[in-house]
Amino acid sequence: MIVYGDPQFEARIWELLRRLEHKLAAADPNDLDMLRALLIQSGQFEQAMVDFLPQENISSIIRVQTVTDFAAAAFYATLQKCVIGLSIPLISAERALEFMSHELRHLRIFENALVTVKIPEGFEFYTLFPEQYCASALQWLERNSLSTRNRTALVVGIRSIGTSLSALVTATLAAAGWQTRRVTVRPTGHPFERKVDFAAHDLDSRSRALIVDEGPGISGSSMAAVAKALAASGFKPEQISFLPGHGGGPGSAASAETHAWWASTVRHVNPLGNLRWNGCSLTELLAQKSAVLCNEAKIPSSQMQDLSAGQWRQKVYSNETDWPAVCMPFEKSKYLYSTRSGVAVLWKFIGFGSIGDNLQSFREPIANEFFNREKTDHLTSLGYLHGFLALPWINGKPLVQSDANNSEVINAIAHRIIAAVGPPLSAADQADSVSRLSQMLHWNAQEVFGKNIALRTQAVIKAACNLPSGPSHGDGRMAPHNWIRASDGTLFKTGSLGNRIDHTIVGRQPVIWDVAGAMVEWDFTIASAAPLVRAVNDAFTSAINADALTFYCMAYAAFQMGQASLCADLCNVNPGEKTRLKSAVAFYRNQLVMELKRG
Repeated sequence: MIVYGDPQFEARIWELLRRLEHKLAAADPNDLDMLRALLIQSGQFEQAMVDFLPQENISSIIRVQTVTDFAAAAFYATLQKCVIGLSIPLISAERALEFMSHELRHLRIFENALVTVKIPEGFEFYTLFPEQYCASALQWLERNSLSTRNRTALVVGIRSIGTSLSALVTATLAAAGWQTRRVTVRPTGHPFERKVDFAAHDLDSRSRALIVDEGPGISGSSMAAVAKALAASGFKPEQISFLPGHGGGPGSAASAETHAWWASTVRHVNPLGNLRWNGCSLTELLAQKSAVLCNEAKIPSSQMQDLSAGQWRQKVYSNETDWPAVCMPFEKSKYLYSTRSGVAVLWKFIGFGSIGDNLQSFREPIANEFFNREKTDHLTSLGYLHGFLALPWINGKPLVQSDANNSEVINAIAHRIIAAVGPPLSAADQADSVSRLSQMLHWNAQEVFGKNIALRTQAVIKAACNLPSGPSHGDGRMAPHNWIRASDGTLFKTGSLGNRIDHTIVGRQPVIWDVAGAMVEWDFTIASAAPLVRAVNDAFTSAINADALTFYCMAYAAFQMGQASLCADLCNVNPGEKTRLKSAVAFYRNQLVMELKRG
């Protein structure tokens, strides 16, 4: 099943430069959250530029890397003040930011070129902290500082996320007195058998080598490919270390050679739970902030609940038989803090502020993600800390499909879709969005129904291609359980934040995607959906036509079917969840069948 996508966008270099300069000008050298976002955006800029520049343009590549190095130095200098064990920085945060500004001014010669910017998935979707790599670098230092006289280190970052991560590891080693060199590589070839070429780099094989990336993924081949290439360049296996994002090994697609590299290479990993800022864990910091928000003296850790990976259902439903299926690999981290007075704060991970589509960071448009209009969308953000947004917890009853018989609910759905829209899609973006969905629809349908049925899905693609340009969808979570009716009867929309960009093939879509999502999730007929379609068409000048809506309903059902099927295959330790996911697969399969008949 096709589910995952590669979140990325195209931008002019001048746009990225202006964005980075604006971020730099606003940066407070004492604000760790701001400096973390600056480091991440600098790493994105480096990734885009190094992927774009020819390898022969060494001077420009070095200058681009230096921008990220100074961003990392600033972040490290501020982090060192609140983390035990980090060496005194070589440069203050203030001076590092000044030097970074100087370097940026020399890069304007490339202003008009178009580059591809990747979204660092770990930083935006999977609660991966750059600080974890500082801790891993400290582990590496403890293991290597006394065992070698040659205190030189090569830090290899794997693009994309390896740009900012390798810069931070380099800053950590340099502060400890090591002579460091940093390079980044883009592995090529088949996703399960990556290859790396160091021919353009003059490497000192006497150095210790640290390979830095978010992985291992399903194959683990990227980091293994770097290790293999280093070995071919004269590095001994005992000189090479992995700094991955988690302690697990490669997935099912790993080759025997890749497994061998992972089994024999020293790894330094630090889970999020090990991190401490001024002696406090992440959950303790969130508890302290919750106490301030709720005007409480203190919130003990016993009053915290981890609601990640579907655990929120224990809080929302009184009976497990009512639980909806959840795709746990795609859920973001969540924590609930309850006060003695009965007030509760939900902290949801929304990312660290990487540059997203239209050059927005995921942190900065927060105010636009919440609406104070009428009764349906007046959740208000309470605060932000270390990638987590604070929201008021609403006690109430989740809606079910039968609630759509109430015209108030249909009006609320329409209002939410209209209020949540994002920036318009360009003609090129819209064509690309249709292409992604049509391929996913065809292959997912073929896997379930066979080739002949899958071909029938192509008949309605033309209508989607001919849709006029309009606003992009802004929610993406249309299922009944995403709506809560509070005790006073007010409807609240939940689960919406940060869905315009995710780690799936969906990406940005026109507003009709949310209309299709509502039709599928609520099991609307053409007649029952008429008020919804009419409201959206009135708001956006006929953004929807029947044939295009059929295509998007097919695509939505096929995507959800594929996502639930993938997660059901991965869910081998929880029989109840596997059963719920299989039921979801059946539901979306039936919805796709109905749309095929309608089409």
